Amino acid sequence: MTERLRLELGFRGQGLGASKKLKECYLYEMEPWLETTIGLIMMVVLGPAVGNYATSVVYRLPFGQTPFEKKPYCGHCNTMLQPRDLFPILSYLLARGKCRYCQGVIRASYIWVEVVCGALFIINYLTFGISETFIMVTTIGVFLTILSALEYHERKLFDLILTYLFGLGALLQTLQTGTIYSFFYSGFIMLFAGVVIWRASGLFNAQRLKQVPDYVWLMVLIGIIVPQPLLIATSALTLGLVVIQRVLFGKITATIPVSLAIYAALLV
Repeated sequence: MTERLRLELGFRGQGLGASKKLKECYLYEMEPWLETTIGLIMMVVLGPAVGNYATSVVYRLPFGQTPFEKKPYCGHCNTMLQPRDLFPILSYLLARGKCRYCQGVIRASYIWVEVVCGALFIINYLTFGISETFIMVTTIGVFLTILSALEYHERKLFDLILTYLFGLGALLQTLQTGTIYSFFYSGFIMLFAGVVIWRASGLFNAQRLKQVPDYVWLMVLIGIIVPQPLLIATSALTLGLVVIQRVLFGKITATIPVSLAIYAALLV
C-alpha cells in the first residue's frame, strides 16, 4: 500500500477539515527520482568536505596535532589558508596542486583522499540509503582511507586510527548480529591465524621480529569488521590484491588491499 493510499484511507469520511489535511500531506510527498537526486547532491558536497577534514588528520596526526586545534595552514610556509583555499578538490585543481602563497607542491594523495571519501558517500548512499548501515559503513570507510593515507606517507600504522576502527567494527557487527560474540570470535580467530603465520615465518627468517608485525593487526581488523561468512573470501581477496599491488606498483602499503577487501565485504 502506497503512502498516498494510506493517507486517503485514514482521512476519508472525516469532512472538509480532513480533506485540507490530506492536501497538506501531499505537499510533503516527493517523487523517488527527485529524492534520490537531492540525496546525491548532498553526498557530492558532504563526501569531499569530510575528505577535506580527513586530509587534515593525515597531515597533522604525525605531528601530534588534531584537525581542530589550529586553523588550516600551508605545510610549507605556515600561511593561514583563506576560505577560497579550502574547497575540496576544486581548490587543488584551480591552484594546480600548489600553495597560492609560496608555490609549495601539495601532495596529490590529499586530493585522492577527498575523491575517495566523495565516492564512499555516493556509493554507500545508493547502496544503503540514509540509514544506520550507511552511517556505520561510511564512517568505517573514511577511517580506512585515513589509515591507508597515513601508512602511505609515514610507512607505519597509527594505533589511534586502528583503535577507532576496532571499535567501529565491533559496533557494526553488534548492531547487525545483536551479539558481541560474532566480532569477538572472528577477531580471535584472525588474531590466532596471524600469530601462527608470524611465528612460522620466524622459523625461516634469521632476523626474527620481536614486535608483532602490522599484518597481524590488519588481520584482526578484518576479523572484527567483516561478517564471519565472508572471512575466507575477504582474506583471499586481500591476498590477491596484495599480489596485484606488488606486481604493478611494487610494495606501496598493506592497508590499501586490506581496506579495499573490507569495503567490498561490507557492500555484499
